[in-house]
Amino acid sequence: MLTSEAAAGAQKTVLITGVSRGLGKSLALELAKLGHTVIGCSRSQDKLSALQSELSSVSTSSISSDSSKNINKHLIMNVDVSSNSSVEELARSVVEKKAVPDIIVNNAGTINRNNRIWEVPTDEFDAVIDTNIKGTANMLRHFIPLMIEKKQGIIVNMSSGWGRSAAAQVAPYCASKWAVEGLTRAAAKELPPGMAIVALNPGVINTEMLQSCFGSSAALYQTPDSWAPKAATMILNLTSADNGKTCIAASPRENMHSCQRYAVTEGARVELAAGMGREQCFWLDGNRARWKSPFSRGGEILEKWMRVFKNWLNMDSDVELWTWTFF
Repeated sequence: MLTSEAAAGAQKTVLITGVSRGLGKSLALELAKLGHTVIGCSRSQDKLSALQSELSSVSTSSISSDSSKNINKHLIMNVDVSSNSSVEELARSVVEKKAVPDIIVNNAGTINRNNRIWEVPTDEFDAVIDTNIKGTANMLRHFIPLMIEKKQGIIVNMSSGWGRSAAAQVAPYCASKWAVEGLTRAAAKELPPGMAIVALNPGVINTEMLQSCFGSSAALYQTPDSWAPKAATMILNLTSADNGKTCIAASPRENMHSCQRYAVTEGARVELAAGMGREQCFWLDGNRARWKSPFSRGGEILEKWMRVFKNWLNMDSDVELWTWTFF
């Protein structure tokens, strides 16, 4: 894989939705620092104005010595991806500025407040579906034709570990990310040669969305700023050969929420450094992999279960550990 410096060699135009905060903002600033052009959109106009200045600042202080070319090269717009007409206007503006993106990162997303499915308010459920599913579909509807015309383009649909597993209290969010995974795989079969669409699980990152689920425990995970350099390198190096793939931009040593292979046998323990540099360990318990962490809340040890994709009782070689389900 190329380094981030090598990836920065060929300047690209990258469109990121949900760019005003969290992963979207950190990724945008990282790409601008590497010399790439960012097209960003969000519904938070006040945050967008501040972001425009930050993007110009990191651009002029990094790659190019000709700062005059960098000051206004980024395009930031107030767009609601859940609105088809709003996305249509974004696409029109991009065409007018001759800035059809090389890469699109469909990052805009929201999550319901922790609640059992029958207690989730209708408006909350609708907001999750409208943003996470319809918002992604609206972007594909208006930007895939533009990329087809260019005969190239990479689309990254932000998914989640909960787009490949499930957890209580966040059923609407899980449903939306499973839909994103399915939408991505189906769209991959429709794209012409030279293009690719992938689903990207960012891992567990300390964002406002994670804080809404995990509360103070979210602070145990890496920040968007520490995640962005690795994610940028991965995204910049995607090619048409990756079409239809599911990817993960994380390391088990960083957040323990990734797909990684370990050579383990019945009764074995796998110890890893994670989170804030503290030790966590896995061990086999019947037909499940159990995770015990020294992190505690109110003196009570946190224990979480992980899903596995092989039968522990019958396995005799490497097995694949996947995302854990929280109880």
